[in-house]
Amino acid sequence: MIPSSSDLELIACSINGTILDEEKYSKISGAFAFIHFLSNVAVEFDGKQYKAYPGDCLLHRSDTSPKYHGEDKKCDSDWCVFSGSGMLLSFNTLGLPVNKVFRPTSSHFVAPLLTKIAFEDERKANQWEKVVSISLQELLIKLSRYCFIEGIQINGSLDPQEKLQEVRTIVQEQLKRQWTVTEMAKLGNLSPSRFAFLYKKSFDVSPMEDLIRQRIHQATILLSDTGKSIAQIAEETGFEDLQYFYKAFKKRIGTTPKGVRDRNSTSSPWKTYDEERGKLEAIWATSDFHGIIGSDENGVPHIQAISGNWSNLGWNKQELTSQPLMSFIHPDEEPLIAKATETISSGGLLRNLGLRTLCKNGSYLEISWTGAASGDVFYFSANFPK
Repeated sequence: MIPSSSDLELIACSINGTILDEEKYSKISGAFAFIHFLSNVAVEFDGKQYKAYPGDCLLHRSDTSPKYHGEDKKCDSDWCVFSGSGMLLSFNTLGLPVNKVFRPTSSHFVAPLLTKIAFEDERKANQWEKVVSISLQELLIKLSRYCFIEGIQINGSLDPQEKLQEVRTIVQEQLKRQWTVTEMAKLGNLSPSRFAFLYKKSFDVSPMEDLIRQRIHQATILLSDTGKSIAQIAEETGFEDLQYFYKAFKKRIGTTPKGVRDRNSTSSPWKTYDEERGKLEAIWATSDFHGIIGSDENGVPHIQAISGNWSNLGWNKQELTSQPLMSFIHPDEEPLIAKATETISSGGLLRNLGLRTLCKNGSYLEISWTGAASGDVFYFSANFPK
């Protein structure tokens, strides 16, 4: 078992920065360091040498200090240092390798979780230690879920439908990989023909067509929300042949990638989180009010925390946090909400989205909303019209 959330304590955390300064934390008893490499790095550890590539990870005691040598003197990483009782036993239970470079099948969850942890640590709002500890638990559990040392294979105890859904999730989280039906079938411990039959029966689409649709869906998001070239987007979403990308895109969307970009470029207020996250702190600092949006047990979004001056709306804090978020938004804004939800769920940043927001007197004010998701919550700032 992993220690309870109260037993996990954050010591330090960094996102998309230089490699951890091991000497700084080497004398902290019982602490562990987790490193998520973002560049090619040679690692010297316990007399052994490892080569770490972007996406590789290292979990080790902070009193054992590896040495790092990056290509072109570049050692970029996400990292955190934390402590907790019985951690070695917990790592063993979770099947996590210690003092060894390893590669999860996907590490998409690392940066968002560490971003959430760093944000909570910086703000130190009510119950922040508990939020940080739970997030550290989630990080370790997800590392365990995606850590397959001797190749990838889904747990055989899952029922067939769960097994197929798990395969689908893994494939869609690694769109750039050149998947074959045989490789997908191997994940589920099925023959290719049996896998293809069950997949089509379960999802009403073939495995490869489902993959292509997901790649194109991701491409449309990148076309709308980033300044990356069409060739870059094609490569990032798994299309090795640019001509085939155009052909497949137009067949399923009805227009070309350039057509989608031209249609959205003049009106989209969204940028990718990686491009814009450095500006978030300044945005929150100058907002009229800000807070956290999360979902209840039924998946309905609510404002969970709010600070600042929202008196122009007329609602008190209890009224704002006890009712569903959508009850405060004008019904005609549903198309914008749908696009915002799609962008947020893909890791994008919402910026200056004007939504007519209900006042207590029955009138509406157009409020500009900005923010980004981290884990299961959305951190927002809001400004009244000037």
